[in-house]
Amino acid sequence: MTKRIPMKGGDEYDALTKARKFYLWKAGQVKKIKRAYNKRLRKHNKEVNDD
Repeated sequence: MTKRIPMKGGDEYDALTKARKFYLWKAGQVKKIKRAYNKRLRKHNKEVNDD
């Protein structure tokens, strides 16, 4: 269940890896990116587990 899915776009890579500390993020940006990534992860896991 903790298997990760590929990241889409540079923003996700920048916000969800160690590269995050090299950028200046506005309030709420990282949270929005994480929310979108986790939503795709839950959807992916739901599709895999329904088989």
